[in-house]
Amino acid sequence: MDNEAADIMISSISKNTMKQYLPLIIEWAKYCKSFNIPILTPKITDIIRYLTVRFQEGLSYGSLNCLRSALAFIIGPHLGSDNNIKRLFRGFYKLRPPRPKYNSTWDVSCLLDYIENNYIQQTKLEDMTKKTVTLLMLATGQRAQTMALININNTIVRDDCINIKIDKLIKTSGPNRYQPFLTIPFFNSRVGICPAKAVIDYINITKKLRSSDKLFISTKKPYRGVTSNTISRWVKNTMKECGIDINTFSAHSTRHAATSAAYKRGVNIDDIRRTAGWTGESTTFARFYMRPVINNKSFAEAIFKSSS
Repeated sequence: MDNEAADIMISSISKNTMKQYLPLIIEWAKYCKSFNIPILTPKITDIIRYLTVRFQEGLSYGSLNCLRSALAFIIGPHLGSDNNIKRLFRGFYKLRPPRPKYNSTWDVSCLLDYIENNYIQQTKLEDMTKKTVTLLMLATGQRAQTMALININNTIVRDDCINIKIDKLIKTSGPNRYQPFLTIPFFNSRVGICPAKAVIDYINITKKLRSSDKLFISTKKPYRGVTSNTISRWVKNTMKECGIDINTFSAHSTRHAATSAAYKRGVNIDDIRRTAGWTGESTTFARFYMRPVINNKSFAEAIFKSSS
């Protein structure tokens, strides 16, 4: 394989995925060196033995799946289709089935009420930023990664909503899949938590500050576009202020809370899948996100109009 082809193959996975794969591949290389196994051309029995060792060390089913993908990346796609490997993973699944991170989730009304009562006059850029990004994540059910990719030039204000086109690849992007197209409606009955108004106010406040086309910028000079890690930190701090246990719930839990609340309030599961970025055949929501809340309508309306 020439270098150009190798570069193209490497570009087929994201930087974050490569970061995830690299330590797994290094561990595999150490194992191979200890037992004189060729790293790139091992026997299936060698791979099965290694996966079994990692299972016995306590790796979860999800971690083992990630390990299999990392090995397949360097060894070849036949690894995933091998019948013995498939049977091994069926055994892993039965002996150690995947567990959802959360058995329950928090009530979105708690966070919305807190924002409405405590973010009345946004005199600080940081407060306006935290309010806007948190409301936007709840209104869309999207990840922090998506928020970090919003371009102000792709944010179109209409009479009844704001449309946001995401033109960069995200975690769920793939061939024959639509890129996220976010629709943020106005809620004139509760302007204090209206995500569309918050976006407009935020754009106006940052207009003379920004040095980036990204919607969300840093709260200090030089006001550049921020990463998903910064956005997660903002959301997590807002959750903490509200009293949500951030030792249990991460910023990503807004996705669980919003999708679970929308389902509870009558939103069609296909609409939830489309809004949150899952395919029509995806079982991810039912398996990992549909959680009971502690304590035909659009996704955002179900969340913002039904909260008291």
